[in-house]
Amino acid sequence: MSSHYVVVQYGNMISGEFLNVGIYTYDLDPDIKEVKSQFVSNLNRVQIIFGKDTILENALDHWLKKIVTKDELADALGKCNSPYSSLQMTPPRASILSADDLLKSIASDFLIE
Repeated sequence: MSSHYVVVQYGNMISGEFLNVGIYTYDLDPDIKEVKSQFVSNLNRVQIIFGKDTILENALDHWLKKIVTKDELADALGKCNSPYSSLQMTPPRASILSADDLLKSIASDFLIE
């Protein structure tokens, strides 16, 4: 079954530097509404590069980690991708793996602690 993935990035819009902080995957089957996700377990790397940001911590804990459906993810994609936002999401990218297998396969490549 094929799927898509979206990478959540946090960074500095002026310098153009971004770090990956999360990943969402979802199956393309229209009957499956569920979204899988994984996020970095700590923000030490982000804080070293960009400084401590309680807004990012709150966004992760109270919004991004609670996205569980394709509709919620589509809404988040629209909200995050302002040209002035430090929180960005990549456009969905395709894979031939299922959402579960894809998340397991790419998490270690995209989410560096």
